[in-house]
Amino acid sequence: MVPLSGQVVVPPDAPVDQVMAKLEDGDTGRVLVAEDAEVVGIITSSDLTRWLRRSLTIDSRALDSRAR
Repeated sequence: MVPLSGQVVVPPDAPVDQVMAKLEDGDTGRVLVAEDAEVVGIITSSDLTRWLRRSLTIDSRALDSRAR
């Protein structure tokens, strides 16, 4: 088991802006999601880009449907 000290870590309930800040500050391109000192997930820069693209697409569709 690798200790989490020295790793870029966020809790499962971390807001997206906190995850983005950690990704910008770190050199690994990933953030470990840990709860009770156990890794429960990994978020990569690619994951965040994909999430953001999907969110923007959904938001623009909602705006388009309201304009009609």
